[in-house]
Amino acid sequence: MILVLAAVVGVAVLVAWPLLTGDEGGAREEAAAGGDARAEVEEDLHRSLQAIREIAFDRASGHLSDEDFRALDADERARAVDLLRRRDALSADDGGDPEETSPPLRSSPADVDADGSGGRL
Repeated sequence: MILVLAAVVGVAVLVAWPLLTGDEGGAREEAAAGGDARAEVEEDLHRSLQAIREIAFDRASGHLSDEDFRALDADERARAVDLLRRRDALSADDGGDPEETSPPLRSSPADVDADGSGGRL
């Protein structure tokens, strides 16, 4: 029970971090002016994909119920999709190829390996 609560709180803090720090996009706008917006999005995307792997691992190890897993996984995947779209938009603005750095994504939670590692996301 404590591990489930810790996992839920950890994911909630990860998702809510920009709101907690007061960064409502101002820092991102400044970064975009300096050419660092793509790096910021890449970093956020990396964190989001890692969170998806951790959520899958917690479920596979029995620390999350199916209901909690579905809620946490859906929220984090929605965040990752938003970050992918933002990265692709930045690539289009820069004239780059959005497929150039896109990591392969698994299509569903059923694609998670038996050990919970999720393989490559």
